Amino acid sequence: MEGEEKIIGVGNGNIASHEPNKVSHRKAYNGLCAVIVQTTTEPDDFRIVATSPRLVSGKISLMSIAPEPVSIVLDAKPMKLPTTSVEAVVTAEVRDRFGGIVNTATNSVTFKLDGPATFESGLLEEDVYAVNGKAMVKIKSFGKKGKVMIVAFGIELVPGRVQITVER
Repeated sequence: MEGEEKIIGVGNGNIASHEPNKVSHRKAYNGLCAVIVQTTTEPDDFRIVATSPRLVSGKISLMSIAPEPVSIVLDAKPMKLPTTSVEAVVTAEVRDRFGGIVNTATNSVTFKLDGPATFESGLLEEDVYAVNGKAMVKIKSFGKKGKVMIVAFGIELVPGRVQITVER
């Protein structure tokens, strides 16, 4: 490796191989081997160099890019609440265009809810900053059955939605 990136795994497709996978070298199998590289959180140019005795060395230059937050994905646990004041935790994950969590995201996420519940604060809207790509709020039912729709949105992010059922 030439750069700040790290080799975190190698392979060659040979399922019978007992060579370790978390090293910086690998014997070729049918003329092939592969490397898995972990990039940093900053965009960077780096090079991967392959060498072997009695063979011409090879080098490839690559560029890593920082993930761009594009959407919010919501999850709630539990998805069903009793009418008594049991809490549910709603998690918003800031995702990139490939669906991966953007661990560097610190976006402001606004949560709004509609239905027989409130946020822990007693409000129907909460603003939370994402930490490591995630923002969380707690909600509680207030004694009525029904569906609670939670929407989370942020500037230049596709909103996320989740529905919780409140039942007796």
